[in-house]
Amino acid sequence: MEITKEDIREYIYDQSCRSSQVLSEREIAEQFSIKRGRARELLLELVGQGVVERRPRSGYSYVDYRRTSMDSILLLRFIVEEDAAVKALKRASAVDKENLIHAHEKLVKAASVNDLAAFAAADLEFHTCMVCASHDNMLINIFDFLRSTLFRRSDWNNLLPPNRLQATLLIHSRILDSFLKNDERAFIALIKRHLGYHKLNERLRELAEPIPEEFCLKETNCSGENNTLEC
Repeated sequence: MEITKEDIREYIYDQSCRSSQVLSEREIAEQFSIKRGRARELLLELVGQGVVERRPRSGYSYVDYRRTSMDSILLLRFIVEEDAAVKALKRASAVDKENLIHAHEKLVKAASVNDLAAFAAADLEFHTCMVCASHDNMLINIFDFLRSTLFRRSDWNNLLPPNRLQATLLIHSRILDSFLKNDERAFIALIKRHLGYHKLNERLRELAEPIPEEFCLKETNCSGENNTLEC
């Protein structure tokens, strides 16, 4: 079986390499019975994902994102997923739609037996399929970073309480139904609701507030009048 960066990433999390512990290429090579050059390639891919950082002459260490606020994570997630969903509605292929249906089936199965862990995994798969259906490499790469790092935090898992499985399943079902029917109005409204637009709206409004006039860039023209360049 070919070893992938996902295998290395899971090993890093499972071994609790979250402190100052340093990983070496030799350790990874021995753990997965691969050549050291291949271990280096995989670790560098994880550096690119933001999972680990390279320390010259010492090895690799886990990147700690515990100081990133949950508000920041939710805001970035909303921006990426809302944009990806709009594009997915127009660009999704037959295979993309099949992947979403398959992920939804996993949600239904997990909810039927009240398996929170399986439901959370299926939920992430559903959202990943939706972002991939956008066929926008920038959005896909940003979401991959979120999925590989920030979505692994313990407080992220607390956002899905056990008593909300059926309600969460229902919103996913409605999202999928409107997506397959190409009902743009309903689909976008459901995506925004699911991603917590009503909670983020106040924060988004703060970001959209105009810059005070004294901080705007100005230039003086030949007649001596000030013109605003940027605000």
